[in-house]
Amino acid sequence: MNAVPSINPNNQLSVAAKPLFVKHLSRQNADQQTDEQSGEFVNSRRLLTTEAFERMLRKEIPNVEHLCSELSQVIETMSSSATQPISALGFAPALSRFGLEDKRELDQFLQNPEAKQVLIQNGTLKLILIRWAPGESYHIHGHASGGCVFKVLYGSIVERRYTADDQKRLLAKNEYYPGNLTYIDDTMGYHDVANPGKHPAVTMHLYTPGKK
Repeated sequence: MNAVPSINPNNQLSVAAKPLFVKHLSRQNADQQTDEQSGEFVNSRRLLTTEAFERMLRKEIPNVEHLCSELSQVIETMSSSATQPISALGFAPALSRFGLEDKRELDQFLQNPEAKQVLIQNGTLKLILIRWAPGESYHIHGHASGGCVFKVLYGSIVERRYTADDQKRLLAKNEYYPGNLTYIDDTMGYHDVANPGKHPAVTMHLYTPGKK
C-alpha cells in the first residue's frame, strides 16, 4: 500500500501522516464493524422468537445474528413490492450463505436436549432449526404456496418426493449433504425427510405463506 502524502510547512511532500491515517482508518473500520454488529443484534432481537433469542444468548443454539440481518433485508425488499408474492425462494441466497463453521456451537446444539427450535415465526416466514436423530423421519407432507427451502448443515438427509395427490406416487429420491440446499412447493409435489444414517444430522428449514 502506498503512503498517503501530506504537505509540510515547507511545501514539500512528506509521508509523516501515514501512521495517523492508518490509525484513523482502522478506527473507522472498527466503528463500522461495531455498528454492523449492533445492527445484526437488533435485527435478531426483532425477528427471533423470545425463546430462540434467549437460547442464542446462552449459546444453546448457533448464532444467527448475521442471518437475521440478511433475512431482514430480503423482507424489506419483498415488502416494497405490492404484487409479487412472498416465496421461500427469495430467501434462498441468504440461507445458502449460512453455515455451522463454529464447531463449539455445533457440538452444543448436538448435545442440547431440545432437538427442534423455531427461530422465527411471523406473517412473512417461519424458520426452524432441526436436529435429526439417527433413523428419525418425518411423514409425507405438503406446504403453503410460498414453498419451503431447506439446507443441510451437518450430516446427511434423504428426501423423497411424491405426486401431490391421494396416490402419492414416488417421483424422486435425493440425498443431501452439508451445504446442499433445495426448494419444494406443492406444484412440484409432496415430500418426506429422513435421517437413515447412524449419526445425527442438522437442517434449517424456511417456509413462507406465499401471499401478501
